Amino acid sequence: MLQSISFAQISPAGINVDLSPIMSSQGISSTVSLLVIMSMITLVPFFLITTTSFLRLIIVLGMLRQAMGTQQSPPSSVLIALSIFMTVFIMTPTINTIIEEGVKPYQAGQISQKEAMTSSIKPFREFMVRLTRENDMALFLEFSKVKYTDNFDEIPLFVIIPSFVLSELRTAFQISFLLFIPFL
Repeated sequence: MLQSISFAQISPAGINVDLSPIMSSQGISSTVSLLVIMSMITLVPFFLITTTSFLRLIIVLGMLRQAMGTQQSPPSSVLIALSIFMTVFIMTPTINTIIEEGVKPYQAGQISQKEAMTSSIKPFREFMVRLTRENDMALFLEFSKVKYTDNFDEIPLFVIIPSFVLSELRTAFQISFLLFIPFL
C-alpha cells in the first residue's frame, strides 16, 4: 500500500505557451516563423553582453584576478555572477525607463508593437551613446560611410553598437591596467 502511494504521480502545473500572435504572420509558414524566433532567441545573450556594461565588468574582474596571481580563485562562475549583478545594478535606471516608456504602454494597448520597440530601444541607445567615445563613434561612422551628426537618434544601431563595444573594451583594459600596476 505504501509503495503505490510513494510512486503516485502529481499532475504538472498548467503551463500554456501561446505562440499564435507570433505565428499568425501572413505569407510565412509556422515552421519558418518558429525557426526565425528560435534563431532570434539565441542572439539575446549576445546582445545583452554587448549592449550593457557586462563586457567591461567581466574584463576588469578577470584582469584583477590575474593581477592578484590567482589562476582559479575566485572561479570564473563567481566573476560572471558578480558581473551580472553589477550589470543589473548599473542598468536598472535604463531598464526602468524601458518598462515605463515601452512595455507598460504596449501592455495597456496605448501603442503599437513597432512603437513599443522604438521607445524601448531609445533608452539603450542613450545608454550606449553616453558611454561611447566620440572618436570610436567617428571611426565606425567612417567605416559604414554614414555622415556624422550631432543628433544621435539619426545614427543607426549598426554603428552605435560596435562603437560602444570598442569603447567598453578600451575602457576595460585601461581600468585593468591601472589595477594591475600595484600588483607588479
